Amino acid sequence: MKAILKFNLPEEYVEYTTCNNAGNLASIIFEYDQKLRNMYKYENKETISTEEARDLLREIMDENDLTFNSTIFS
Repeated sequence: MKAILKFNLPEEYVEYTTCNNAGNLASIIFEYDQKLRNMYKYENKETISTEEARDLLREIMDENDLTFNSTIFS
């Protein structure tokens, strides 16, 4: 079975980029979950601040060369 996704560029650039980055986003979410799990399980951190959670997410995204960009994620 094959699947082909077609986009009308540049009109559907946001959709194309989102689809193209889906694998990276899934990996980032998994890594984020694992880091939170490790913080809870091994560092006895039952809670973290919103700022810490955001910083952790942005750190993981930066490591994977992905950022929140208003032209990509709107």
